[in-house]
Amino acid sequence: MNNSFITEEDSSLSTLPMRLTDKKYFDVKFRFGKVAVMEDDKNDQCVLKFDYEILDSTDKYTHQELENSNNFRKHIGDVLADYLSSGNIFEIGKLKEKS
Repeated sequence: MNNSFITEEDSSLSTLPMRLTDKKYFDVKFRFGKVAVMEDDKNDQCVLKFDYEILDSTDKYTHQELENSNNFRKHIGDVLADYLSSGNIFEIGKLKEKS
């Protein structure tokens, strides 16, 4: 799955802000907080656990609607999975290619 987003630099934040560019959540800006990969030995898979903060919503959705939306959480979880599987890693204030 390829999700549409761009990263934005913001030196006042400790994590990299992302702005969604797909149709459904176009221009919603958020950032991830704590991210963890949890092993699910029973099902032989890994699960991403993450916190996030909505930085800017749009006229289409309020902050509260996005925070309460399981669909939005799943969507940005897919964004995170795509981002991590692309070989990129997070570094405070920078985007760094995996070596």
